[in-house]
Amino acid sequence: MRDEVPAKVLAIIEGGLLTHGKQNIYEVLERLGVRDLKEKVFDYVWEVPSGVPIFTIWAEFVAVHPISGRMFYVEDLANRTTLEGGAEMDTGQLKRTQDRRRQMEKVRDGKPFIAVLQSNVRSIDELMRNVTAKPLDRIKDSPWHVARWDEIRQRAIMVRGEAGWEPTDAEVELFINERRLDCPEVLAERSDASEQKDSAPLVTFRFPDQAHRDQVEAASMATIIDLFVSQGFAPQDVSRENRGYDIDVKDAAGFSKIHVEVKGTDSDTPGFFLTRNERACAASDPLWELAVVTNALGEPQIDRYTAKEIERYFVFEALAWRCDLKR
Repeated sequence: MRDEVPAKVLAIIEGGLLTHGKQNIYEVLERLGVRDLKEKVFDYVWEVPSGVPIFTIWAEFVAVHPISGRMFYVEDLANRTTLEGGAEMDTGQLKRTQDRRRQMEKVRDGKPFIAVLQSNVRSIDELMRNVTAKPLDRIKDSPWHVARWDEIRQRAIMVRGEAGWEPTDAEVELFINERRLDCPEVLAERSDASEQKDSAPLVTFRFPDQAHRDQVEAASMATIIDLFVSQGFAPQDVSRENRGYDIDVKDAAGFSKIHVEVKGTDSDTPGFFLTRNERACAASDPLWELAVVTNALGEPQIDRYTAKEIERYFVFEALAWRCDLKR
């Protein structure tokens, strides 16, 4: 269900729906050139004339890494039960699994493929009891690629975006078993660059001159405003009003939909300062959201977080205190 989809994944789905409107899978696959659609519309992987397959990715099972922000999905081709240990697969479901295995051979070397991100009408709990996975929303999303193939487990780690990053084995196991990635031991493993070849870079704070800070801030604000304008919203810059957020995002009728606090950095790693007022607003305002723009002066990347997610994914450390004379 939509409320079980990670916020970042849901934002991609909502962006696709705003851009292209509500589409059924038949329309999506027809445009991509899939042949014999009437016989294949209920499949979960499809061949196209280009030879690059299209895979369904169940949005509820997509993991969002708390440090890198990258998304990944674990494809377990050894499994013979329905979603996460449910009932035994029937003949049709086994065939679909075999089809995915066969198409996986074409992209195991990291070749990009197209994904159809799908969220479901039923909850994950219901799906685990072998209830029909009737789709709620589906959008075309690319590129995805197979970052690693585990031959022993018959498991593919599928990652969204360009090659060069993949989750560790510990992170994959943690997400499969507990559906979370906030274990301190796992995050610590990522921070040890000397022992992990794919470690995330350590965040270092520097204090550039005011002109540089103003440039990064302006570029970050422009990036977020352009994003919401492209989605059909009317964002208003209220950063000078000390509301605890920078942009009031309104719909066509003039109603506020999201209150966005914008943080920007010239680095490619998220790291920012949050004021007491901003954090208090995050705790009290249900519309509050954080948008972090990395590489703001180059090719900007956007990560969006709810108030609960920033408490979950980020470590808060006091770097300064206000000191007044005791009275």
